[in-house]
Amino acid sequence: MTKVRHHPFFTMHRKKVDGRKDERKDENKDDRKKEHKGDGKDNKRKEERYDERREFLRQTASDTRKELPRIASQYRTFNTQACTLYMLPVVLLSSIATTNPPDLPPLDPSQCPDRTKSQSIASFVPPVSHKTAIRVVNGDTLDTALSLCQGLTVRDLVQSQAQLINLNANGSTTPSAKPTLVLNLASDIHAGGGWHNGAMAQEEELCYRTTLSHSLHRYHYPLHPRSALYAPNVSLFRSSFTTGHTRFQEPDALNLPALSVVSVAALRQPELTADGEDFADDTDRDITMGKIRLVLRVAATEGHTKLVLGALGCGVFRNPPAAVAKCFLDVFRESEFAGGWWDEVVFAVMDNAAQGKGGKDGSGNFGVFYRALDGQLV
Repeated sequence: MTKVRHHPFFTMHRKKVDGRKDERKDENKDDRKKEHKGDGKDNKRKEERYDERREFLRQTASDTRKELPRIASQYRTFNTQACTLYMLPVVLLSSIATTNPPDLPPLDPSQCPDRTKSQSIASFVPPVSHKTAIRVVNGDTLDTALSLCQGLTVRDLVQSQAQLINLNANGSTTPSAKPTLVLNLASDIHAGGGWHNGAMAQEEELCYRTTLSHSLHRYHYPLHPRSALYAPNVSLFRSSFTTGHTRFQEPDALNLPALSVVSVAALRQPELTADGEDFADDTDRDITMGKIRLVLRVAATEGHTKLVLGALGCGVFRNPPAAVAKCFLDVFRESEFAGGWWDEVVFAVMDNAAQGKGGKDGSGNFGVFYRALDGQLV
């Protein structure tokens, strides 16, 4: 067990961190420029604050790397290194060359929990009662996932899977318990982004706090533009950055919260329209929608009904937030994903607006996604 670390950064600066700043190791310059605006003593204080935060996160990364073997050693059937590479059929992204991994085809409507095998995708109209209202929250991805998992632990999953094996032996088709599925806004180049070097964005936070990095095998990188990495067995063992990244006081790793993660990389700095509000090239919009389709297909194929999604590419990758939010809604409304697949769909989007300009009606990513998606039935 580890006690709370009282790092100087947290005694001097307890401010919330922008969830999309410092997204990648080689992209931290943009954030550093923002931190260093001003001159004289003010500029020096900001530089010191930046360096303190970065050093703290490097220490967290080092501690996590040391902790992972201890946690994994307590799991016999919960393999934290398990990972499946899924690919989107090339026909949906015709400008991208095909590769060897098998494609993940469109969902079979007969497998939707709220459909019967006698209903076709064309004739099925899900009742409103079977649809799910999207929620958009200004919050951390993992904390949001914790609120949905209802205390599901690694032990629960292991026991559920063991029961399923016994039931299947007797001809039962009862599904096993499934954890919340989290979308990792991934780097296409570096496994875990810049988490080894103290970067701070959503993917890095996942790696600091969970066993996710165990499943991000380097031989998958750089990620193919139409690929997704699915990690079914991820455990959460650390609190959020704003509370000091303290390890949970739980010696038995089987009692840690369990999650699954799907990692997808957004387009890097696509060309935008003159006003910066949309993709300049329709192909980029199609590619983004293809990535979203892949995320939802992986979720449904693997049996996940609770999803925590995010503002894909709307940080330093500079995808247009309003256009990306619309892509999500358009894909959710496609007949393939018609109501019945999901119990909970939550977008965890940190508000990156300037002070006084945030909130639901603000100009930040949270406000944009909230107005586009919150309350929409899918």
